[in-house]
Amino acid sequence: MQQLEDRLDPERFMRVHRSSIVRLDLVEALLRSEGSEYQVQLKVGARLRVGRSRREALERRLGRR
Repeated sequence: MQQLEDRLDPERFMRVHRSSIVRLDLVEALLRSEGSEYQVQLKVGARLRVGRSRREALERRLGRR
């Protein structure tokens, strides 16, 4: 996963979980689920988990902090 992340444009893509990389312009919403877990909802309807250590950076990238 790290090799793929290194090849992608960091302005357009972000790793949100150890097993997920998203294209930022396809993120529709950042959702809080049970407890302190978060998910991103993509414009195509898919939901992906967001790692706790990556949530704040994702919020900054989405302009929510």
